[in-house]
Amino acid sequence: MDFAELARELIEPMYLVHREKSVRHINQMSRGEEYVLLLLKDSKDSLFPRDISKIMGITSARVAAILRRLEEKGLVTRKPSTTDHRCTKVIITEKGDSVIAAQQDKAVAYLTKVLTQLGQEDAVKYTEIMKKIYHNNNDIDRKEANK
Repeated sequence: MDFAELARELIEPMYLVHREKSVRHINQMSRGEEYVLLLLKDSKDSLFPRDISKIMGITSARVAAILRRLEEKGLVTRKPSTTDHRCTKVIITEKGDSVIAAQQDKAVAYLTKVLTQLGQEDAVKYTEIMKKIYHNNNDIDRKEANK
């Protein structure tokens, strides 16, 4: 099997799917303000800006700009760390939690339509393949980092 040829064949539909407005919105959730809110919601407590920078792979200046906007909107607060007063922890507010919950609901509604159109068998296969791709990408990234 020529995996390179399959990859070439896959590029165009992937590109076309990611151009769609609803998919672009879901992709945006993995960047910027929405992603920071997701990280904070998943952290169950708080994160330091340096942690956000490391997880997202962006500069501390970019994180500071995102946090400033989120704070202006009342979606996060910053508080001094109780263990190290030189550090500030970031905490999602109730408003931020509500905003990200609403965004997740929109994403679930869209994906439900997509999966419904695929049918049960293909929807299950697609979900399994996407999970497998995610895990394989993590393995590839770790191996690349260790070179």
